[in-house]
Amino acid sequence: MTTHSYTIAFDYILGDSRFKISLSADVEVPHSELYYVVRNFRSGQGHPSLLPDLELKKVNGLWVHRDSEKETDLSIAVGKAIDRQEESIPLPAEGQ
Repeated sequence: MTTHSYTIAFDYILGDSRFKISLSADVEVPHSELYYVVRNFRSGQGHPSLLPDLELKKVNGLWVHRDSEKETDLSIAVGKAIDRQEESIPLPAEGQ
């Protein structure tokens, strides 16, 4: 069961290069869990996912992969986009 989902957009810089890819992805927050499932990474409409699904969580202010608990360039970029999106989502009133 999913409590909420949304789409994020972010730029991902490949390694040490100056090559930047603009991506979007779908984020799902499973009910009663403290992690995020990020899937359907795409660079445009109608394109297949470019990356496998990710499960991320925020630990001490850092976005890490749920399995390894390690931070990567991708987890940082996706995490910043999640933070921006969640700051713009109004919280439901208590009791709703």
